[in-house]
This record gives sequence, C-alpha cells and structure tokens, in this order.
Amino acid sequence: MPSDPYDRACVYRACPGRLRQFVRRMGVWRGVLLFTTASTLIAFAITGMAMEIAGHEHRPLGYIIAFTCSVSIMPAMVAGLLSLIRRLDETENELYRLARTDELTDLPNRRALMEAAAEHVADARPVALLFIDIDHFKRVNDTYGHQTGDEILRQVTRALASQLGDDDLLCRYGGEEFAVLIRGSDAARPRALAEQIRRYVERTSIDAGAAKSLHVTISIGVACAPDARDAGIYQLIDQADRALYLAKHEGRNRIRAA
Repeated sequence: MPSDPYDRACVYRACPGRLRQFVRRMGVWRGVLLFTTASTLIAFAITGMAMEIAGHEHRPLGYIIAFTCSVSIMPAMVAGLLSLIRRLDETENELYRLARTDELTDLPNRRALMEAAAEHVADARPVALLFIDIDHFKRVNDTYGHQTGDEILRQVTRALASQLGDDDLLCRYGGEEFAVLIRGSDAARPRALAEQIRRYVERTSIDAGAAKSLHVTISIGVACAPDARDAGIYQLIDQADRALYLAKHEGRNRIRAA
C-alpha cells in the first residue's frame, strides 16, 4: 500500500487561477525575474516612444532612468504579490487536506471516500465496498481508557493497510468503523480480501502500552456491484452496512456479504 493513502482518494479540486498556476510552475523568484525583465523592456519601449514623440534624441540617460525605476520598484512589488499568492495556495491546500483527513489515523475520512466513490462509480468497472467494525470497542474504551482505544485504532489501521492493494482506498468512516473501496476487481476478490483482513487482525497483537498486549476482532460487511454505473455510493453503503449488521448480529468476528 502506498505510504500516503490520501493520495488515492482522487478527490475533486477546483481549477486554480492562472496566476496561481504561474506561481506553481515558476516559483516566486523566477517569477520576479520574469516580471522585472518584462517591465524593464516595456519601460525601454515607452521611453523610446516618448523621446520620439517629443522629438528628442535617444539619450542613454532616459534609458538609465527607466531601467533604475524598473529594477528598484518592480522586484519588491512582484515578490510581495507572488509570495502572498503562494502562501494562500499552500494554506488552501492544507485546509483541503485537513478537511478530508482523519486526525487520529491520518486516513482519508468519510468526505474523501464519498468524493472518490463519486468518480469511480461513473465507469463500467466492478466496484466493491467493505464496511469494517472493531468488535466490542466500547467495552475496550470503558475497560482500558480512551488513550488505549486510540492506540488500538491506529494499530488496526496499520494492520488493515498492510493487507490492501495499491488501488484499494482505506478510509476511517467514523468511530471504530472503517471502509475500503475496491475498484476494478473480480467478484471473488472482495469477499476473499475481507476474510484475509479478518484473520490477520484476529492474529495481530495490539501493543497497548504499560505492558498490555491485546487482541481485537473485527466484523466486515461486503457489498459488490459488477458494473459501478448500476450502483451509486449510497446504495453500496446501505448494502455494506446491512451486511455488517448481520455479521455483528450473528456473533461478530465474521464477514457477511450483501
């Protein structure tokens, strides 16, 4: 699985303005150099035209004044403007990332899942959704405290991620629930993958600190669609959620398919 699962969320972005695109491509200081060079050439042209219209000779002093004004005023103005644009762009990118990232696990969150699914349910490839719930998680929180619960969530996240492929998108859906969006696989893989994940988490020892080593289990609901165009994300969520409910109702630590 890639080191940054958020990169696979494929979320939509509004197209940046042309000036932002320029700053991204050129950088601040190359932009300053380009604008200063352009302004200097324009100043030379205006100076030459002014001397022609006034009927004066083309004296070097006029061009020296034009050059001095350009290089003394333009770089500071342009540098300030382009630096501000770059800071605004970086801040917007960070806010965008934070709005779509779970703080505790650093996974894409529910919003990122919905945006990624909106793109991938628009083609004819198969799509599947796994809903994963940590069994008796409230009991763990009540027994060992919320710090231990948080550590379990982080370690379960790593366990889940280790079993997924490069094209699988793992998200924290909320609370102790995770979701995996599986795109372009055959019908047998989602169920097989769910069972593989369930067994791996069951065998994994959770280091909860203070000499505590815990084991947790998970229940998984599986929903599949052979053609993504026939199944919207809300339909897949509903089916996977119902299958997860059956898995928990039948005793937990198992998978059920819709």
